[in-house]
Amino acid sequence: THSHPSRDQHNWSHHLCCSSFSRRAFARMLVNPQSGDDDEDESICLAQLATVHSQQGHQDVSADEVLQALEAEVFPTSYRKNVRQEGDTGQVLGMCLGVTSHWTKGAAISSNTRLRPTLAALLCAFARKELPGFEFSSVQVNKDYKAALHVDKNNLGTSWIIGLGDYSGGWLWIDNGSKTGRAKNIRNKWFNFDGSRPHCV
Repeated sequence: THSHPSRDQHNWSHHLCCSSFSRRAFARMLVNPQSGDDDEDESICLAQLATVHSQQGHQDVSADEVLQALEAEVFPTSYRKNVRQEGDTGQVLGMCLGVTSHWTKGAAISSNTRLRPTLAALLCAFARKELPGFEFSSVQVNKDYKAALHVDKNNLGTSWIIGLGDYSGGWLWIDNGSKTGRAKNIRNKWFNFDGSRPHCV
């Protein structure tokens, strides 16, 4: 059992998870390009966002800078049903920046990326500095909630995750094939894991 800050306190937890979308989903996006107003949106390249951010003089992005940006952000409600605890009626706050799965378009740039290009660029620059050589297409950001046991869809390979903020609990538990699984404290620590395995917070 992990303790979490109450919603009337200002010690929020933020979990960043960097992952790569499946090549099958990318292929579907390339084979079935969208038409109309979405053409410009689809041209956004997440891999270039960090470069743009670097050109603006933010090559050495710190965890404190990222945390400050996240705390200033108004987080949208996440509609990921698989991460909600049974019986939980509270808000689930989170967003995916970069490539996500759209129910009609397949792989597509998320609306939150278009609405928050500066934040997306900052997180990309931070991940590239902290995880040199790791290729990713999506950054999932969760705020102050316990994720139910679930698996991540459409991921290719492993993901990296880190927890930022002044909070207690918030450990990542992952099914590693043993009888007890593995619980990992990810506060201010990057951790590499396979999101296709059952995991929770």
